[in-house]
Amino acid sequence: MPERSDELIYSPDGAFRGEAEQVLKAAAIAVQNREKEAVQSEFQRAGMFVAHVLECPVEIPGDHGATLETLLERRMPAVLARIRRSLKPKKLAPISSALDPFLERLSAESQCDVLLKNGRAFDLAHDDHLELSQRLQDALAARRSV
Repeated sequence: MPERSDELIYSPDGAFRGEAEQVLKAAAIAVQNREKEAVQSEFQRAGMFVAHVLECPVEIPGDHGATLETLLERRMPAVLARIRRSLKPKKLAPISSALDPFLERLSAESQCDVLLKNGRAFDLAHDDHLELSQRLQDALAARRSV
């Protein structure tokens, strides 16, 4: 979960910075000179939704990786239940390398196809947005043709 509200897709101010900007860029959704409602509506009409495993920003002193993994492990059963019972996606695209240790479990328990990059989660901070964009567009095109 981003620390600042303007990094959320569903941000009330619609600034679309940080994570939100990266996700919208990967989804090939333009934000310049557009109202936040129009951007958010296009994102949802395209069949996309963003859900965070951790619902609050993480501030962890010391060994960030091990502690973050422990927090994710604790939240995973609730997240998987939400995916299966409420969200019911056709496809799931993990977009944080912090989820790599949980990919097998996500694939087995989410009851949907999991889009990966070479067997790993997409990493918005480091990956080429064009590749994620193409994978999302291909998945959405396949969904529309069904």
